[in-house]
Amino acid sequence: MSLLWRRRSELHPDQIRAIEDLDPEGRYLLIGPPGSGKTSILLHRGQYLRLPPHSMTNVRLITFSRTLREFIAVNGDDRFPPNLIRTVKDFTADIFRAYHAASPGFAAGTPLIEQNRERARVALELIRTQGTRLQFDCLLIDEVQDLTAEEVNLFAALSSRLMLVGDSRQRLYDAEGAMEAATAARCQTIELKHHYRISRDICRVADSILVQGDYKLETYCHYQGPTPSPPTSIGGLTRAQQIARLLESLDIQIDTYNDPNDLIGVVAWRTEDCDSLFEVLSGTRFGPMAAVFHSAIQNRSFRPGCRICIVTVQSCKGLEFRALHWLFADEYGHYITRERAYTVATRAKSSLTVYHNRALAACLAGAIASPPRGIFEDD
Repeated sequence: MSLLWRRRSELHPDQIRAIEDLDPEGRYLLIGPPGSGKTSILLHRGQYLRLPPHSMTNVRLITFSRTLREFIAVNGDDRFPPNLIRTVKDFTADIFRAYHAASPGFAAGTPLIEQNRERARVALELIRTQGTRLQFDCLLIDEVQDLTAEEVNLFAALSSRLMLVGDSRQRLYDAEGAMEAATAARCQTIELKHHYRISRDICRVADSILVQGDYKLETYCHYQGPTPSPPTSIGGLTRAQQIARLLESLDIQIDTYNDPNDLIGVVAWRTEDCDSLFEVLSGTRFGPMAAVFHSAIQNRSFRPGCRICIVTVQSCKGLEFRALHWLFADEYGHYITRERAYTVATRAKSSLTVYHNRALAACLAGAIASPPRGIFEDD
């Protein structure tokens, strides 16, 4: 399975320029919408630099989450060695090992972003006080919008060649300063506008949730794929009823989307919800093809035969699914932001269903239609 490698003939000229035409010695910040191929560009760029005449073997591709790291490693096959793909946390741990220093400890409940910020700050201090022990030919960084300024400064201290990619509309955490730090590190900003994996119907949902300036996803949509189904929200359902409707849909979609690359996503807010959904699916015919991915699960991977991926809102970033089911979407309403809703919606390629009991947050209710009903009470 390889969702991220492309034939050259399949790429837009803007993508080819980002892979082959940019100066290998430069620093770049690629900003682009979901489906614009940012992660795929990183993989291709990494392999381009690793091959002659550049022969930059000491390259790392750095991701935010383990789930995304596994997704890239599996879908990128062995052309770009999986061991060169690291999470930000693992990458900083490599630095501490090089200095024979302990990674900082944190009190229970310390926010993830604060942990990441402090690890990067301490690592930078080691470099400042003890000199440089590691240098990389190039660092390729995904999901820069969720990084801290300290992390970007750390990358800049470890390589003269950088490529960072991201999209501020897909920010899931309260990190700040990464884009500004990239600019301060002399990264040239390059904007990608065209995108290829999200149907126009999904684009309209996303554009209703969040736009940036005068840019709209629908305007630059080049989707080609299975016939999309209209995005919909199904309300007034208990948790048990939502799960029953999910199983009904999976029964159809698994047979309809029979390409092994057509993953189906099931998204919920909490890790406990993901675990309970996996337990339910394990008792059905979908059990052998389902897997759950969240931060509490060790050694997770996209194994062969995995067709249904159960993920939290936080863990879904960077992933892509032919069909996506968002369960219990009305719960934890205080936690939802337009950026989180936008990120979840744009994980879907051609089918999106949002399940809820009570009223949805306004940003979702105003973006996705409910099943048609009559205007008047007796219709």
